[in-house]
Amino acid sequence: MTFELHIRTPEEIAAEKAEARAARLKAECRARIEARLDARTAQNLLVARLRSALSADQLAAFDAAEDWKLATIAECRRAIAEGDDPVWPEWPGGAADALVAEV
Repeated sequence: MTFELHIRTPEEIAAEKAEARAARLKAECRARIEARLDARTAQNLLVARLRSALSADQLAAFDAAEDWKLATIAECRRAIAEGDDPVWPEWPGGAADALVAEV
């Protein structure tokens, strides 16, 4: 029987903490997006856009929702890279809420 002892270095501990933090932030980011745009809704909206089935107002709402989603992802990445707390963007509301409710 052998016994091996590995004492983690401060760098290893810091890397593990950073990895765990990144995983938590990614999960929070995903949850925020899915709370507004679940996979089925996002897919239906994308298909409607590709088929040019959205009115000008709906297209503007789609773009606002998509911009919010991309800004949320970018903020997650920034917070992970810089080690800061994320400042999540606000959901555009209004027309975006109406569009999501229609799908």
